[in-house]
Amino acid sequence: MKPVTAAARFSTVGLDLVLSIVLLGYAGHWMELRWGFEPWGIVVGSLLGAIAGFRSLYKAAKLAEKEMDG
Repeated sequence: MKPVTAAARFSTVGLDLVLSIVLLGYAGHWMELRWGFEPWGIVVGSLLGAIAGFRSLYKAAKLAEKEMDG
């Protein structure tokens, strides 16, 4: 794989991490406003976002490792 292609593929990993935390945190905030889960909506949403973001980061790292080995 060309270095430019690899850089383009893996440059979105940080954005995936941040967006998943922000979007799920916002969804938790919306649930707080809608159903009164304060403060647990934003806490749970942000934690789920962090888990999803780090899962994406892990999968990208494994893919990069596989491409470097093979």
